[in-house]
Amino acid sequence: FRTQAEFRDMLDAMASPNSYAASLWPLKTLRMLVSEHREGRSDHTEALWALLNIELWSTHVLERSTCT
Repeated sequence: FRTQAEFRDMLDAMASPNSYAASLWPLKTLRMLVSEHREGRSDHTEALWALLNIELWSTHVLERSTCT
């Protein structure tokens, strides 16, 4: 990510009802991870990084395969 704002936007997108991650994990859990991490209550760096990679993968691989 080029900026912190871009990273925040991706976290917000991942924790939205339309995300691929939300189809795999409860939305409440995703939002809790993001919230706790942002507020400094817990360090969920590894989990959020993994979830963001899954989200990016789904965007680039799954969505592309449904377009062809």
